[in-house]
Amino acid sequence: MIKPASLNELFSLLNEMTLAKHRENAFSPSKNFQLAEHTLIISYLSSLLVLVALIFYTREFDTSPQANQAAFLLYIINIGLSITYLLTIIIGIAIILWKQRKNPYSAIMQRLNHDLHGDLPFLSQLQKFDTSTLQYALIQYRQSWGISENRVSLLAGNLRKLGLFPALAAASISASTLMKEGTSFPLWLPIILAAAFSIIGFIALGQRERPQQVIELLEYAIETSKGIDIAETGGDKAKESNYQQRSATVA
Repeated sequence: MIKPASLNELFSLLNEMTLAKHRENAFSPSKNFQLAEHTLIISYLSSLLVLVALIFYTREFDTSPQANQAAFLLYIINIGLSITYLLTIIIGIAIILWKQRKNPYSAIMQRLNHDLHGDLPFLSQLQKFDTSTLQYALIQYRQSWGISENRVSLLAGNLRKLGLFPALAAASISASTLMKEGTSFPLWLPIILAAAFSIIGFIALGQRERPQQVIELLEYAIETSKGIDIAETGGDKAKESNYQQRSATVA
């Protein structure tokens, strides 16, 4: 029978496993480089929202040359931020490739080594729980993370197959078509929402890597605990059989 006390202890362990971060990979970009990437993407998204609002304002309320110039200037800034962010990604990939030029698989193997040693204490703690408790926790954990992924897929589509950049490219082509035709702002809303949810979905799916690893660790702990239960049951039956044989001999 599943005990609430063991569920509380298991929840704390799963929460710690989900938030766990093993040692930094030597092939990962520096913290300053990662900070620059985050700053650029936030600046790009912020300028994009301001640009959309300004375009709406100039189309519906103010058609003065000053407003159009401001929109054009903001558009140039937005393009500059997007190009800069793309360059940072290319430079980051180039740095990683340069560091592992002598051993192409060194980064993956180093990450594997960190995970092997980092998750071993968690696995030892998982094996202390009984099989039914682990199975129940696996069902709830998988369902909780599956719900968030399904909601992202409903809003942004299957980004695992489509990818972020193709989705944004499609939104850009649609936006350029609307600009040429001079359509009203309501027709822009689906494109804006599609691009926004694609970015949100990309971030949400990127956060699924560690939970998926925790799910696989839970599955492994369940399989090993089943083997332990079978071994213990077999040992108990053997002891019981020996006891019965001894009793019959004495009688």
